[in-house]
Amino acid sequence: MSDDIQNKVRDDAEQQVRECLAANPVVILGSGASVGLGLPTMGQLAERIVDDVGKLGLDTEKWGILFDAWQAGEGLEAALNKAQLNDASPLYTAIVDSVWKKVAWHDVLAFEQVRASHPLPHTKLFDYLFGGSARNITVITTNYDRLAEYGADQGGFCHRSGFVGSYLRTWQGPVHAPRYLRGDVRQENRTVDLLKVHGSLDWFREEGDRDPVGLPVHAPAEDDLKQPTGMRPVIVPPASSKYAQTHFEPYRSLLAEADRVIKGAEAFLTIGFGFNDDHVQVNLTRAMRDRPKPFVMVTKSLTDKAKQALEQASKSLRYCVLTEGQPGTTVVYTDEHRDGVEIEGIDAWSFDGFANEYL
Repeated sequence: MSDDIQNKVRDDAEQQVRECLAANPVVILGSGASVGLGLPTMGQLAERIVDDVGKLGLDTEKWGILFDAWQAGEGLEAALNKAQLNDASPLYTAIVDSVWKKVAWHDVLAFEQVRASHPLPHTKLFDYLFGGSARNITVITTNYDRLAEYGADQGGFCHRSGFVGSYLRTWQGPVHAPRYLRGDVRQENRTVDLLKVHGSLDWFREEGDRDPVGLPVHAPAEDDLKQPTGMRPVIVPPASSKYAQTHFEPYRSLLAEADRVIKGAEAFLTIGFGFNDDHVQVNLTRAMRDRPKPFVMVTKSLTDKAKQALEQASKSLRYCVLTEGQPGTTVVYTDEHRDGVEIEGIDAWSFDGFANEYL
């Protein structure tokens, strides 16, 4: 590839990123946004489930289906779908507990990095977006971790996720979330609205209760991490059963608000999101097709679902996709260079790399 083409694509990418960021995009964070900061991959979660749950001897037939699928190289979600677990079964409960503990501990480790003043890319992103006139940023995420919350705190910004309170938080829903006003000028404080459509590791519910509560989660060691007595984590594990669970609160309100936000967005920035979650990608793909707005995707690689979304998008959609290339390079796809061009000297396909390059 000639230097002239590389330079043109590099300039086009920067222009499109700047255009997107200037429009106060809806930010969509997938698991890839957290993996680079030490949170577990799907493969690591599967390994943890095998270690924790395999020795319990629960529902050996279903467990055999799960284990055989993993041994055959299938991913966590595909294996769970094959087993068709009932969400009231002891095996399902044990899997949720295993996932919760693994994610919660790595979240605690990430928090310790934040306390040591390690700058999060979330903070850089929020700081950049709030550098203009924006008073609110909306983040839609399928992640359970609290990295976005830590990023907002690190930057001195307010954040809300549908709860009120600090230590014993009660669910109000995203529509009725409190507003934070500056008393001197009665102006809304810069606030990050978090739509955690698959739940959060610090949300819990007592059996029979309709609404969740938010409670602190922290411990000095992984073995010390405990769920509140008599409560269950409010998280949706990666399996087709998640679609049934999301008919109930808090997921129903969060998904409805996410749909509304996507329909009204002026731009989109997706980070580590592979378009594999129908809760989010269906309306996002529709928006790319019917209301083309500036669109930037930061991801390790293009999944089949992501490629399909780009193929179905409006021909007038201006987009920039940043994916992993050879060491020290980024492969850039734009609406003018749909086959991708490998650009030397930039490493912008990860959240950290994107933040260092453009924020």
